[in-house]
Amino acid sequence: MQRIAFILFILIVEFSKLNAQEFDSTNIYFRALTLHMKYWNDFNNKRTDLVKKPEVYYIEQNEFITRNFPTEICGQRIEILSAEEIYKKTKNRKHIGLVVVRPASWRNGKLTINVVDVGVSRKNRHYYYLTSGGSEFQIIGDSTESKIGLKILFQGGI
Repeated sequence: MQRIAFILFILIVEFSKLNAQEFDSTNIYFRALTLHMKYWNDFNNKRTDLVKKPEVYYIEQNEFITRNFPTEICGQRIEILSAEEIYKKTKNRKHIGLVVVRPASWRNGKLTINVVDVGVSRKNRHYYYLTSGGSEFQIIGDSTESKIGLKILFQGGI
């Protein structure tokens, strides 16, 4: 009986680990999004008359990039939206703000990550995206410490 209780206890602990929200803070995409959001939070604190900070930042879901992102970054709530959820939120021509984290790509001999702010609306099944700014980061490596970092190439908006 004690063995069964012990095995059951171990199974419950292991199962709870699967359901716990764990994320890797060294994830380069998470770090890029964090720097991007920090930029907008700092900008909003300086110019509250220009930008209204949303209650929740919507992030476009990407199977590989946004996996296991936390629900809060820089003190701001975030919500990862699937294509279906974006479809529902843009019902009746509603407009939502969306942050899109693009996969790393080579540009001008540099490995870069782009985080783009877009406005999304929809009429019937046609989506309309309006880019309103973003950030571009260069992925840099430190060979002495075997670490990967980000260098800000651009941050801003329209």
